Amino acid sequence: MAEDLIRAALEEAQGSRPARPDGLLNPEAWPYRLAEAGVQKRQKIGDELQWRVFAPPLEVLADLRDGEGRGWSRLIGFKDRDGRRHEIPLAMAEIGAGRGAELLALLASGGYETPIQSAARSDLLNCIMQARPAARLRKVERLGWHGGAYVLPDQAIGAPQGERIAFQPPGDFEHAFRAAGSLEGWREEIAAPCAGNSRLVLSLCMGFAAPLLGLLEEEGGGVHLRGGSSLGKTTALNVAASLWGGGEPGYVRSWRATSNALEGVALAHNDGLLCLDELGECDPRAAGEAAYMLGNGLGKGRASRSGSARAVARWRLLFLSTGELSLSDKIAEAGAGKRARAGQELRFLDLPADAGAGLGIFERLPEGRAPGDFSKALKEAARRHHGWAGPAFVAWIAPRREEVREAAKAFMTEFLRRATSEKTAGQAGRAARRFALIGAAGELAREAGILPWPPGEALRAAEICLRVWLEERGGDGSAEARAAVEQVRGFLEAHGASRFQSAEVASERVIERLGYWRSGPDSAREYLIPTSSFKRALAAGHDPKLMLQALKAAGILRTEGEALAAQSIYIGAEGRSLRVHVLRLGEEGPGHG
Repeated sequence: MAEDLIRAALEEAQGSRPARPDGLLNPEAWPYRLAEAGVQKRQKIGDELQWRVFAPPLEVLADLRDGEGRGWSRLIGFKDRDGRRHEIPLAMAEIGAGRGAELLALLASGGYETPIQSAARSDLLNCIMQARPAARLRKVERLGWHGGAYVLPDQAIGAPQGERIAFQPPGDFEHAFRAAGSLEGWREEIAAPCAGNSRLVLSLCMGFAAPLLGLLEEEGGGVHLRGGSSLGKTTALNVAASLWGGGEPGYVRSWRATSNALEGVALAHNDGLLCLDELGECDPRAAGEAAYMLGNGLGKGRASRSGSARAVARWRLLFLSTGELSLSDKIAEAGAGKRARAGQELRFLDLPADAGAGLGIFERLPEGRAPGDFSKALKEAARRHHGWAGPAFVAWIAPRREEVREAAKAFMTEFLRRATSEKTAGQAGRAARRFALIGAAGELAREAGILPWPPGEALRAAEICLRVWLEERGGDGSAEARAAVEQVRGFLEAHGASRFQSAEVASERVIERLGYWRSGPDSAREYLIPTSSFKRALAAGHDPKLMLQALKAAGILRTEGEALAAQSIYIGAEGRSLRVHVLRLGEEGPGHG
């Protein structure tokens, strides 16, 4: 069973804890001793050499360094007065740079009673610096895959390549990767009842898809469940979060964060699922930036203490978001004509939370249950059973990475063959791949014995959600082209009767005139817009050439042949020919008749 896999991984992780130091290169000459009574220094008292305790007990457990042999630290272990064990890394470079007081403060923050006297403090730092622990560990600062091992805060699942791994995040690190209940309870009370509900199935499968991103070289990104309150959006978040940890408050995070804080949150979910609740609480000016940052997996460039460029934070993740507003609506709150770009919307796939069955987010309810009761039961089950399914899945993946990669590719290929067409390319094609990955992950988790669903359940839900996303989007064409056409339609519908002068009536006076109008061959109104006015008013915020291409494809731009260039047309009201673009909305256009 999958639960046996995760328990075995836990035992293996516990068995690979750093060994205690075997001693020193020259223990006879070393003036310090680490003993149960405390840290001791050998001193001459009278005519005899005696050991004197000058600091509480501690252990120098291991040397830590990154995969390139840099960033060496000493891992210090001790117990506080409550008997709780602490393991804290102290950077050797900080000791050498004279910042020993700051490092001793780190020990003190964990409850270690550091000496007060300067001589004793200096001796303690010398003892730590000169120790030669037998264990050497590869230090990693991110969770997720490192070679063949998947690193979580308190364990490394799978076989690392050649050396043991220790997770040592920079600075303070809070996490909610905690387990409660059992995997079997999770299967029976959460996973099984979710079957038949496309949004819940998709949310669960996102938690399994995140560890596959690197394996399949797929891009990160998210799905945003949008809709009013009481639809069940938070239930979906709690269900998804239960794969890796507790729900509210805990593994589910709030959008109420600055982009800098969100960067740290993203790093804490590398190769995993990030759950973000209520987009409405995010600063509208930061929403678009957050969409790019989370999807691209890149933090901001910053300077180090010395002024040199620090390494840019990197991660891979999927995120599940909820909110009453879409990303476009949220960005528009910033004013000044702000709108979401296609790249932002692609990283932030907007999906209606309402499944359309009159049951909010649900399409199927257990017999005798109302939507509110079912939602409450799922939340309560997630509180009791969490933190097992995700680690169980990576424990299943770790020894069969190549096999899993090929199986996932096969599932994705079949999904894309069935759920897309030749027209589904570009942006829509990239979105379809994300849904395909999510569905494939669910099918693999079923094969691993983790999900108690029939074959095809995960792919079915992913296909439903992709179809809804395409319908909401307006088809599988380019988002920029769609936005360009909508912008021109909206502009002409709003101003077609007020800012365009008859091409034949010279005496007609139009304030802030943008162009002219005339009746076409079928009596539909045509708009003759000079190139300067077109670029300034209609194409604002768009590439004019791309907009013209989109308008031609939509049948709005009238051209001579295939060329997009403006036409030379005689304007009777001006008594001369002008270079204009000819636009026609059709019989429904404004001012017709």
